[in-house]
Amino acid sequence: MRLKIYHIVLVSFFSLLLGCVEEIDLNSEAPLESVLVVEGTITNELKFQEIRLSRSYELESDGPALETNANVVVNVSDGNSYAFSQNADGVYRSTQAFEAIPNVQYELNIQTSDGKQYFSTKMTLTTDTGIDNLYLERGLNENDDEGIGIFVDAFDPTGTSQFYRYTYEETYKIIAPFWVPQDLVVVSRDPPFAFTLELKEEEQQICYGNDKSTEIIIKNTNDLVEDRVDGFRVRFINRNNYIMSHRYSILVTQFVQSPEAHEFYRTLQELSSEDNIFSNTQPGLLLGNIRNSNDITEPVAGFFEVVSTDRERIYFNYADEFPGEPLPPYLSSCGFSAPDVSRPFSTSSPLIQALDAGFKYYSENDGSVELANGPYFLVESFCGNCTVLGSNVQPDFWEE
Repeated sequence: MRLKIYHIVLVSFFSLLLGCVEEIDLNSEAPLESVLVVEGTITNELKFQEIRLSRSYELESDGPALETNANVVVNVSDGNSYAFSQNADGVYRSTQAFEAIPNVQYELNIQTSDGKQYFSTKMTLTTDTGIDNLYLERGLNENDDEGIGIFVDAFDPTGTSQFYRYTYEETYKIIAPFWVPQDLVVVSRDPPFAFTLELKEEEQQICYGNDKSTEIIIKNTNDLVEDRVDGFRVRFINRNNYIMSHRYSILVTQFVQSPEAHEFYRTLQELSSEDNIFSNTQPGLLLGNIRNSNDITEPVAGFFEVVSTDRERIYFNYADEFPGEPLPPYLSSCGFSAPDVSRPFSTSSPLIQALDAGFKYYSENDGSVELANGPYFLVESFCGNCTVLGSNVQPDFWEE
């Protein structure tokens, strides 16, 4: 999940552990400064860890300015240190794979290209608590919409986890409902226009879509008798959502957070809530546990955390959960069109224009549809070509 942090309307200052909120005077004519935004999560997985650096931006701009050419290092209290190199603009990847281990402290150090130096609060690895059960249930959500809920159970008998964050990545099979094995190919773009049917060279019938969670999904158990996550819903899919029309898979990741990280994400969730006066149209800048080494008054946004993590994946078929029931509606009704290929005095053909726009051949016009005066029926691109919505390469992890 990418943090959505903008420099406008609201500033929330976290004084290492505690926080308060301060408003910005929107009537001020002073220019909004560019603020460094840090997204860093080090886990107990042996992998190449990543840190993301960018700059805050005003709502009128095109998006964040990525922070490039920085020097990024994670120092560990046991004497180890891990350097990060810029893998892509704004993304810094550790030059060696490593995993966070218990009972040592990790500190993020950043030197930006302009020579400024930043450091994080020293963080330790959280309790290693895994997902006990990931499962689905057909039912209703809080709005009485029917669909499939994805739920997670977890339990820490030591009672030291308490703060949990979840992300997910979903993958789903897409079957183009009006796929045919031929494409209509333009032979002549000049009158008299000419066309031919050719077999498609790539797979366009079955594809795999992929989406990642963007919302903040957190849970805490500190007010419960046990440190137990019981039937916590991390995803709800409306039964009318086409992504579960055939086969669907979701990979859920659980992060055990520190109290400070949980408070940061809880506040960020609150600020981005549709029910909050400071909604997505009026977001604020949220400061975390990172400071300028020489100027502690300089605002720095984001959070550096060291977390234990666990992942589980499940699959389901729509037909198994909704036996004998119609599939969810596709993205479009996929109605036919039959552009006229004639118009001999024109230098352009409506049929060619439609093909150039991505429409796909479906069948020849046999005259069965009224007012269809063209020789061929066409459908919108994603109705006949699944690669518009996903990849035609089956993922390595996929199971039928």
